[in-house]
Amino acid sequence: MARFHFENTASGETFELAGTPPFDVAGLLPDGTYMVSALSAAAPTPMVIASSPTAPVAEDAMDAHWLFGPDAASLGDLKTGASLTAGPAGAGSTFESNAVRIQGLGRGYLSDIAETADFTFCAVVQRTSAASILGGTLGPQGGAPGWTVFTVSNDDLTIARNGGSAPVVDGAMPTDYVFIGVSLNAAGDCVYFRGDQAGSLVTSLSEPRGAIAALPQALGGVHYGTIFNNDFRCAELMLSTGFTNAAELENIYQRSITRMADRSISLT
Repeated sequence: MARFHFENTASGETFELAGTPPFDVAGLLPDGTYMVSALSAAAPTPMVIASSPTAPVAEDAMDAHWLFGPDAASLGDLKTGASLTAGPAGAGSTFESNAVRIQGLGRGYLSDIAETADFTFCAVVQRTSAASILGGTLGPQGGAPGWTVFTVSNDDLTIARNGGSAPVVDGAMPTDYVFIGVSLNAAGDCVYFRGDQAGSLVTSLSEPRGAIAALPQALGGVHYGTIFNNDFRCAELMLSTGFTNAAELENIYQRSITRMADRSISLT
């Protein structure tokens, strides 16, 4: 059935009528002179118009960058496509819409990036009350080479490394998702960063670098298969073989806020 648009040339009033031409409009419109336009019929189904989602932009200064969820396809690095692989004890992973949850002794993933004298580890994580290795290369053997970042109680975070102490660098780690960064260099400088819009926490250490593990950087407790039962979520992981200072970590954190907001995670 055709549709017609009528506009009264004197009053400007408009009307729409439908019918099969020719048809009589007498009595349907006020007397007058009209401009008439034919309108097309309505489309048979509704049309949905939506902007295309913007692909996430990987951090330029990082050698690898992952955004996790909703499935195992997210184990592919945004920059190279290389996939994280499960450790010998298995990944212990459950994928969620915007994160991966890692649970269990010795569980987690291995990257293809080995520990180097200078490196940076950044992640968006949500802790639980379980003692958890968040990442690193350190093993449980006394004097073992490497480093690790871990939680023990409800609100702490500790960095341990061969040749140095194991200080608690964060005594008030929230239970919500947070952005953390750890960066070490060959001189033994270490920066811990936790993003906070009210003022980010920065802890700086300077101790002997110690022996470097000839092992790939891990997410979770892959290299430390004892004591830590591990239970945490990770939404984003970034690794580099370069040192990153606090100002640069702040910039990465600010960009991570946007990336996480697109995935319904608030870092503010």
